[in-house]
Amino acid sequence: MRGRRRIGKISEGLATWIYQLKGYRVLDRNWTKRWAELDLVVVRKEALVIVEVRSRSSGGLVDALESFDHGKRRRFIRATRLYLHTLQTEWKDVHCELFCVTWIGIIPFWLTVRLSSSDSGWYRS
Repeated sequence: MRGRRRIGKISEGLATWIYQLKGYRVLDRNWTKRWAELDLVVVRKEALVIVEVRSRSSGGLVDALESFDHGKRRRFIRATRLYLHTLQTEWKDVHCELFCVTWIGIIPFWLTVRLSSSDSGWYRS
């Protein structure tokens, strides 16, 4: 595995580990359906959280949070809607989060951002 893909896979593993430490159970990892892809889906009690992992090395022109541009947000929303449609269970609390990782050498710094349903339009009504 080369550079960016390797950093991405390690960052997804880090996100999985952090959510598990917080008491979440992994429901799906790298879920794909045709054109749709979700990095991580976790659950705790009655909350379903769909996670998009973004990672960058320090010194890049765009940081991990800024890399979640309009096009990526649109694809994430469509994938989230498709995923929710395929579920057999109704969840009381569903939300999406960005897990952003910036790597400085071998040291990761991360930030979790909860997406607002009114801002992103991902929630099905």
